[in-house]
Amino acid sequence: MTESLETKIAETLSKPINMGELKDADAVGTAGSPVVATCCGSG
Repeated sequence: MTESLETKIAETLSKPINMGELKDADAVGTAGSPVVATCCGSG
């Protein structure tokens, strides 16, 4: 790993940006894998 990359990583970890709640947010997001339901035929 180069020194400039190490420096950039250290700066990013010590001074994070784009974190926290958004004022007046009008949507909710979720992270993860969607669960797909399977069906085994009808009655």
